[in-house]
Amino acid sequence: SKRLLNLKVYPRDQEVYEAGDVVIQCRDEGSLRVNVYWEKFDSEENSKGTLGAQPRLPRSAVDHNGRLEISRILMNEGGVYVCKAFNHENSIGGKADATVRVLRLP
Repeated sequence: SKRLLNLKVYPRDQEVYEAGDVVIQCRDEGSLRVNVYWEKFDSEENSKGTLGAQPRLPRSAVDHNGRLEISRILMNEGGVYVCKAFNHENSIGGKADATVRVLRLP
């Protein structure tokens, strides 16, 4: 049987030079086709239990229904980005993550 939620992220990993642009796609390929949104995973905030209180994305990031675009990325904006199924964040398959590595310009 098909899982109700099946979040897919493309690409899972990417490297980009500082001031470059990043695009990550996320969509639910499960039977529910739930709307999705992005947050940046911040382990410090996460340990305090405040993740999710505020949508956490870099200032230059735009989330178009699961298409995350970050323009002119900064060094500190690299890391793990988590795509979540709206209202199903804690369900099986309700999260998927992508890693962005930001490289210093040579």
